[in-house]
Amino acid sequence: MGEQLAASAEIMADQANTIECHVMADSQELSGRLRVTVADVCTRKLVLPAIRRFTNLYPDVDIELIATRNLLDLAAREADVALRSTDEPPPDLVGKRIAQLGYAIYGSHDILVRAQEETGNGGIPCITWMGDGQSRPVWIEKSFPKTRRVYRTSELGLMLEIVRKGVGMAQMPCVLVEPDPLLHRIPARYVEPGWGIWVLSHVDL
Repeated sequence: MGEQLAASAEIMADQANTIECHVMADSQELSGRLRVTVADVCTRKLVLPAIRRFTNLYPDVDIELIATRNLLDLAAREADVALRSTDEPPPDLVGKRIAQLGYAIYGSHDILVRAQEETGNGGIPCITWMGDGQSRPVWIEKSFPKTRRVYRTSELGLMLEIVRKGVGMAQMPCVLVEPDPLLHRIPARYVEPGWGIWVLSHVDL
């Protein structure tokens, strides 16, 4: 009986969310709460400079900024707007691509010197993502094929700190790393194309 009631409750919740979305879509007033979710360090860096300008233009909108790796469910109103790095937005979301991320290989000054001096860069570790589905990503295979050590992390912010400590070099978004005085671009034959930055909301909104 409990399982049957839970299934019915889920249907009721979906219908209630749909009604709320239709009401909000019909409203012409730019006021009330706006929940914005941003996925990682890079997108947070992009959205924060826009917050003050937005609040000046729309003073009656109360912004809740949710910084999380988790992809919140916009249909369930866990957030109203999402800023995401992706090339394939979910089919139930609508929005627009506002930017294209550029990437480069970065390392500390010592890593840059070693990269310029060492033939093949075999002694310089590379830092990449956990769970990327590849033992050695394309940028490593094409640019630093003799690299013997590949370290992995699950967070862009942690990757940035590891590179700043001089542990190795990594491919990271230019918008995040370029202003950092401790990091330098490492010459590379190949850098993977960057993802798009999308502003997305549920189709009912």
